[in-house]
Amino acid sequence: MLRIVAADQPPTRLLLGPDALQLVQAGRDAFERDMPAWAELSASTDFADVSRSA
Repeated sequence: MLRIVAADQPPTRLLLGPDALQLVQAGRDAFERDMPAWAELSASTDFADVSRSA
């Protein structure tokens, strides 16, 4: 923790412990697998005229 406090550019997010690293990496890996399969649907949800949505 002292190393983080003393760092010139401390991390915005910091995982502590090998279990946290493993869990987050597994989630990121799953996201990286899923994202290409759903990219078209994700992009299709864009609403061009934001000013009229209110």
